[in-house]
Amino acid sequence: MYTPLQKPGVRIYNHCGVAQHSPGPVCVVTAPWKLAAPLGHEDVDGNLSLLYQARDGVTVRQSKPVFDPTLYLVTDRSLLPPGVTLVDAVRSAISGGVTLVQLREKFADTCTFVRTASAILTVCREANVPLLINDRIDIALAVGADGVHVGQDDMPLDIARRLLGPDKILGVTCETVLQAVEAAESGLVDYIGTAAVFETATKKHKEGFEHLGIAGVKRMLEAVRYWNIPVVTIGGLKLDNIEQVLVESRVAPGANGEPPKQLAGIVVVSAIIAQTDAAKAAGDLLQKIRPLVGPTLDSLISRPSNAQAFVDKLADALTLIREKRPMIHNITNYVVMNDTANTILHLGGSPVMAHANEEVADMVKYAGALVINIGTLSPQWIESMHTAAKQATTLNKPIILDPVGAGATQIRTETAISLLRTHHISILKGNAGEISAIAGTEGVQTRGVDSIGTLANPSDVAKTLSTTLSAQHSGKITTVAISGEVDYVSDGTRVVECGNGNEWLGTLTGTGCTTAALTGCFAAVEGDQVVAAVGGIVALGVAAEIAVERLVREHGRVEGPASFKRALYDALYRLDADAIRGRAKITLA
Repeated sequence: MYTPLQKPGVRIYNHCGVAQHSPGPVCVVTAPWKLAAPLGHEDVDGNLSLLYQARDGVTVRQSKPVFDPTLYLVTDRSLLPPGVTLVDAVRSAISGGVTLVQLREKFADTCTFVRTASAILTVCREANVPLLINDRIDIALAVGADGVHVGQDDMPLDIARRLLGPDKILGVTCETVLQAVEAAESGLVDYIGTAAVFETATKKHKEGFEHLGIAGVKRMLEAVRYWNIPVVTIGGLKLDNIEQVLVESRVAPGANGEPPKQLAGIVVVSAIIAQTDAAKAAGDLLQKIRPLVGPTLDSLISRPSNAQAFVDKLADALTLIREKRPMIHNITNYVVMNDTANTILHLGGSPVMAHANEEVADMVKYAGALVINIGTLSPQWIESMHTAAKQATTLNKPIILDPVGAGATQIRTETAISLLRTHHISILKGNAGEISAIAGTEGVQTRGVDSIGTLANPSDVAKTLSTTLSAQHSGKITTVAISGEVDYVSDGTRVVECGNGNEWLGTLTGTGCTTAALTGCFAAVEGDQVVAAVGGIVALGVAAEIAVERLVREHGRVEGPASFKRALYDALYRLDADAIRGRAKITLA
């Protein structure tokens, strides 16, 4: 009897039970054991996943396997020693330490390719080593391989991913820095393989092709240093040059906090497949490679363990936003309505702008969070803010208050203070002038809705104000976030300093309001409101950094606020957990 839960690495599929079209219960396995050919595709939440029939009639769904690209073998049957079969060579190579296998059969007909792939897959399954198929998505799906590797002239990445579904490994060869950046930004691939570093006889290139050399590999690594995506290299690599390639291609940390990056593995063909003793060849290579290949970007970023754990929460929260698409109810100002709606949408939330007192209580019922922005005020809107906040408090929905212009006029200051006293505000987010006015701290002035000057001790102000506000509501915590060149967030106990962002944010109106709206997205999925407040701040700051870097890379400079705004929105749309992990600049005080 096949018992999935007694096997290592198995977890019950979220929608466990009996699938209507399957003969047995549905489970997820990270590496299927002796499965037959796939039954077909299952549409789960809009994603296609392969279904397999296990021996006892249990239907299993393959989940994307974890892969280690340290020593990556690409096959070439034309290089096999006399009397050695491809299956034997792969088995021997795996026994010697190969961690990932790609089957490349450029000249085989489809029937032969399927038979070969099935045989190699059996060998790989026995050793729990993932098998990728070169180029042929149909072959990978037919035999249930773990993924596909494509080149620049093969299937476009978006189509390849759509056909493969989310549970397969997808790798791509990149010949230029631009191709590597596009692949990393796409979020479609699981690793990048560089073009040939040295001259090699195992692959014919187009006329005019230039080998990357170690310097070219390093340039590619530098270009994708902010993405937590493994990069491997290939081409003329052997026992006497792999150490040089691994060491000299490393990208060191930058003076301004830019993360390091290094190769995650080496790809070889003839150095293993052409050897009479593939196991020994693989073992010798692995012995040199293993000490030199780097861990992922996560562990290369130098952070204390508590800060790393905090950043992981930020990244996980972003993933949840994309998965759950929470509705964010905004009562906000005329200037930023369109901008905040779009940025919520780009981050993964679902925005609604509802201001009428007759509907706000009903709208709050459906929302994951309520964002109140006092940038546009009237007696009717103030009434709506209180109605919505009362309902949100009753339903235990997080409320984010952006006290725009508090301190500039009496009505703004009184409205902000009244909302804070009457309702439990989860997160108060404002600039130094606004927070100073609410806290009664002297020394910071406002000009309209802009702050002039900075607080002398912003971390202390945030901490003290949080404690004061929380005491007004029987200890229910109000987290305070103060924006500035460095942002400060405190729940009265913890203080987090955030250093992401770019000066171009100051050329756009409403970026503070946008931060509050994005904070609403995080608060809707993350119960720790300090994490939520930092999440909104870091998300916009990281997106701004990515936007500027992209414009400079593509055009040599940022032309102006309009081009920056467009790039910022694109960066928010493409923002992923890896970018948060790789770029978040936080300090836990």
